Amino acid sequence: RSTLKFTGRLVGAPVADEEKRTRILAWAGDNGVDLQKSHAYGDSAADLPMLECVGNPHAVSPCDRLRARAEKEGWPILGWKEEYKATRAGHKAMDKLTDKLTDKLTDNAKDDDNGAATHSGQRFAGGGAA
Repeated sequence: RSTLKFTGRLVGAPVADEEKRTRILAWAGDNGVDLQKSHAYGDSAADLPMLECVGNPHAVSPCDRLRARAEKEGWPILGWKEEYKATRAGHKAMDKLTDKLTDKLTDNAKDDDNGAATHSGQRFAGGGAA
């Protein structure tokens, strides 16, 4: 049986702001990690110390302060929320286009002698010999 007890208290400093840099630098030093070849991803200004200590920082759906800094430094800015919305809009547009094309082909299709749908001399799978 464990003698450990959950207290809700932190052991050490909260891992935020400058503490992120401190812990990353210590861990990288202990493990031989070249931080100039490393990547970090952050979304808030509290991530700046972490982003500043790697060679490849990325801002992901950043707050205004982090976005401004990323733009100033030339860091990549990824927008998962925006990309998700754009992707969903793209899928919806593609679905509508597919439905329209299917309807148009169905309306214009006619059965040939073997029961296969044809359009402009092209045979469609699903009926007769292909």
